[in-house]
Amino acid sequence: MDDLQSLSSLVVAVGYMLGTFCALIGLWGFKKRPENPQQYTIGYCVGNFFTGCALLASSFIYSAMSGTLGIAWDGSRNGLSLSSHDAESAAANMPNNFLTKSLTDDTKKLIIGFVFLVGAVAFIRGIYLCKDFGERRNNGGSGTAMALFHMIGGIICMNILLFSCIFAKTFNIPHICST
Repeated sequence: MDDLQSLSSLVVAVGYMLGTFCALIGLWGFKKRPENPQQYTIGYCVGNFFTGCALLASSFIYSAMSGTLGIAWDGSRNGLSLSSHDAESAAANMPNNFLTKSLTDDTKKLIIGFVFLVGAVAFIRGIYLCKDFGERRNNGGSGTAMALFHMIGGIICMNILLFSCIFAKTFNIPHICST
């Protein structure tokens, strides 16, 4: 678990670093826009600056989005850290059924931690993809949809037990929820 906590801290730190670079690129674009308006469009400058600011506030954005989904929000800025998501209590809350009977407590913690880490990467990538809002992709997809799907998927992965219970109660599958 210590390695996963270190990796989650690294993911958050990389997100902050990307945020700083994107904000600086956006500001640089505003400075260079009068010289070359075709290369530094308003959308490019605003998109990079907005994305940089959002990446710098990614923990707060996650906490606020989790609060709107009914997940307890204490207003802290360390929402993306694995240590704030108590893996031990999450592993204890895993349902004891045919899927998890043979797993040890350490394995359950590792699975919860890994899924959280994947969710944190997806959430930060979703915020990074916000710089492409409104642009069409070559494959016909929208940058907006891809960014939103990554952010929502990241939130689902970081709160996998809650969403597995929502899924279980929606479709009446009792084996994947402990309550």
